Amino acid sequence: MARSMVLFRDDLRLADHPALSKACKDKRDIICLLMLDKGSKIRPMGGAARWWLHDAIASLRASLRQHHGDLLIVEGDAREIVPHLARHFEISDVYAHYRYGPAERDIDASIGKALGRDDIGFHQYHAAVLCPPENIKNGAGQAFKVFSAFWRAIADKRNRGKARFQSEIAWRDFAIYNLLHSPDMTTANLPPNSITWRGGMSRK
Repeated sequence: MARSMVLFRDDLRLADHPALSKACKDKRDIICLLMLDKGSKIRPMGGAARWWLHDAIASLRASLRQHHGDLLIVEGDAREIVPHLARHFEISDVYAHYRYGPAERDIDASIGKALGRDDIGFHQYHAAVLCPPENIKNGAGQAFKVFSAFWRAIADKRNRGKARFQSEIAWRDFAIYNLLHSPDMTTANLPPNSITWRGGMSRK
């Protein structure tokens, strides 16, 4: 049975989620995978970020369970884990959002190449920007370095109808099949042990 996979990274929501919306249109079983990437050059999260991520994951998982699904949480090197899971669970297409940092771009490029070798589609969508960065260039064809000039270029292209802006995705109920056992979030060791950030940084 062909299945789809949706990668959650910096987009822990169901609404306004182009990758999830596209996967739903395929009408296949969907595996929702959250990758906690530990095997790359991405900068480790600090304590406050881990607190935020822990609660954001809990909220996302609760939303998925309302629709009879769940969230698989895996920690490790995404370049190895995503292709491995895709092969193991007979995934035909993987859906994700573009990321724009150099390390993140390299990771996603590696994932795409590995999936391609197994004839698995890797589909990426812009979901966190007003306009894709590569669509806006200065007169020399390079990226802007000054925001005011960048903003004027966006406004000009929008007025002339040449910039494609991201619109809100109308999301509706669907079934996310619980195909995998997902571990408890405590295994990811997200909240810091020494400081309770919710209590005004009061120490335990």
